[in-house]
Amino acid sequence: MGRKPNLKAREHILDIACNLFHEKGFNGVSVDDVALAAGIKKPNLFHYFPSKQELGLAVFEYAAKAYKESVVLQFAEPGLDPIEAVSSLFSRTSDTMKRNNCSHGCLLGNLAQEMSDQNERLRERLADYFSSWTRQLAGLFDRAKASGYFNAEFDPESSAEAVVSIYEGALLCCKARRQVSCLDSASAMVRKYLEGFRKPALAIP
Repeated sequence: MGRKPNLKAREHILDIACNLFHEKGFNGVSVDDVALAAGIKKPNLFHYFPSKQELGLAVFEYAAKAYKESVVLQFAEPGLDPIEAVSSLFSRTSDTMKRNNCSHGCLLGNLAQEMSDQNERLRERLADYFSSWTRQLAGLFDRAKASGYFNAEFDPESSAEAVVSIYEGALLCCKARRQVSCLDSASAMVRKYLEGFRKPALAIP
């Protein structure tokens, strides 16, 4: 009978691997690198994750859970102003990228860029994650439209999909150019787009 996995040890490995993949990419990190950084022997790592591919999938699930919880906190609050919420997402990310010298970016976005053509299982899970994020944002937009915030022409689902795509693309350009202006310009464009569908405030007699 095999020994039971130590959950704290497993989480420690995932923390280490998550940071390494974020910094160097999946293909830039070996199992030996993860074992060394985690302070364990490679056979012990394989006890928890039989292959690098399984480790990669586990890192995705680990990171996606934290990201999903963050998204819910950002977009599920009742009465939230949708334009301000989206602008805040871009501005917080811009501040983070400034502190990081425009490096790293979004771990899951990085994995999607690097691994979608190499690992179908991971690609499918990444697609599910981005769909879930889009649904959360679309839900915020839909609630705002139902309350009269947006006009009848506004499409919550396609708008949410566009915002998520622009956000991830801006992060990619930010990393490549080492300039946060990519995020700031994207934020201004998204804000202008959303403002175009906003109903004018009613005049007070």
